[in-house]
Amino acid sequence: MGADSTATPRTAKHAPISAGSVTAQLARYMVDARLQDFPPEVIRKAALCLLDSIGCSMAGSHSRRGDILYSLLTPVPQGGVQVLGRQFRTTPYEAVFYNALTANFLELDDSYDRSGSIMFAHPGANVVPPVLALAQMRGASGQDVLEAIVVGYETCLRVGAAIQPSYRRATEEVWGCATFQTFGSVAAAAKLLKLDLEQTLNALGIAGATAPISSTLKVWRDDHPDMHNGYGWAAETGLRAALIAERGYTAPQDILDGNNGFWRMYGSDQCDFALFTEGLGKHYAILDVAFKPWPACRWAHPVMDAGKALAEKQGLRLRTLEDIERVRNITVRIFAQATRYPYANYKPRTLLEGQFSTPFCAAAALLQVWPEESLFRSGRMNDARLPALMEKVKLEVDPDAEAAFPGNGGDALSAGVTVETLDGTYDTFIPVPFGDRRNPMELSDLIAKFHSCNANRVAKAEVSSIADAVMALCDDAPAASLLAMLSHRSPFKAAS
Repeated sequence: MGADSTATPRTAKHAPISAGSVTAQLARYMVDARLQDFPPEVIRKAALCLLDSIGCSMAGSHSRRGDILYSLLTPVPQGGVQVLGRQFRTTPYEAVFYNALTANFLELDDSYDRSGSIMFAHPGANVVPPVLALAQMRGASGQDVLEAIVVGYETCLRVGAAIQPSYRRATEEVWGCATFQTFGSVAAAAKLLKLDLEQTLNALGIAGATAPISSTLKVWRDDHPDMHNGYGWAAETGLRAALIAERGYTAPQDILDGNNGFWRMYGSDQCDFALFTEGLGKHYAILDVAFKPWPACRWAHPVMDAGKALAEKQGLRLRTLEDIERVRNITVRIFAQATRYPYANYKPRTLLEGQFSTPFCAAAALLQVWPEESLFRSGRMNDARLPALMEKVKLEVDPDAEAAFPGNGGDALSAGVTVETLDGTYDTFIPVPFGDRRNPMELSDLIAKFHSCNANRVAKAEVSSIADAVMALCDDAPAASLLAMLSHRSPFKAAS
């Protein structure tokens, strides 16, 4: 079947797939991709993505939502799969479900904003958990793990780019990262299982037919309930699809193709079929994945970077309510999307609402307060400085930030902050936030982040050991040493 043709009924059990099928081309890439063919910077980025995702899952495991999910896990002490951040083993499906959700619970996991598109994604939450689960179940070399991660990221981000709805549809009607990120999960799992082409095509078909629906605009836009994303369901779906395809379970082998392809199931109003395979094996989307230094929506990061810069580089000191009284006004200049609800929320009731509130994120950064659950109690902020400072925040659309916004055809998340006080005016503009490929977080930054968000549970020496084991995978060290650290040293000793 051609990539732009209308699907037709099959007349044979395994009808031949057209050479133009984008599903077949992606499947062939997944089967043939080899670590030795990846540029060194791609291999290293895959290792960094693995390290960051482990740290995020471990930290999210001890959140309120993490505690809820943990209470429901089935214990499998012998032969089970490790739950990150807990001394607990469970079934493979429950482990990937849990590890995927906890990776995103603190809004610290990696992110991807595609240039010139409204598309964004959190690929690590869906790619890494199935890889770790299968590495424990079947054994894996460093090459196996990193190959699977690269293939998972590339598949996830290409599918997401190709099926993205129009700007209006994505912002007003239907959107859902977890839906297309299911393909990152199944691709990574299929690669680690070393499925052949037929099995891989079936795995893609099973995953696409059973992916979670695009629910983001319903569950997220209005009141930020706990049901924030479907990453756990996507990860479990991908793992199940690969494992049952391995056993011979069949499915549509053209799930991404045609007028009735996955893009229709996703709820999109358009599909750019060329983007599924354009530059495949030559341009690596994983290199454009950003890491998060702040536990907040990525769109707020340039604002938070600006607040930090004013405090650290320009000497703005805001610590007490008396300091805040000396502030006349704060102007946040940013792209239009971040000035609308839910981003323009001046009264967040929960951490999750705060993490998506531009005024809250600005105030937290200026006060040098780390956003965490302890800041909220009984539906309100318990640090009086935050609402006091937020009242002084005014959101404005900045022409330069608006032009640079990916949804408007640009390639950067930018923002400026001006603070006028009785003592003077402080001003800065952040063209590219920290963690972007043009302003990257290096290995040392990710180690510091890992320790910071797990400081009460993981000693610095333990974090360094985990990082060493992860980076050793680049030299094809067995994954067993890393897995042993994650399995047998949880919970870790108190931080030192």
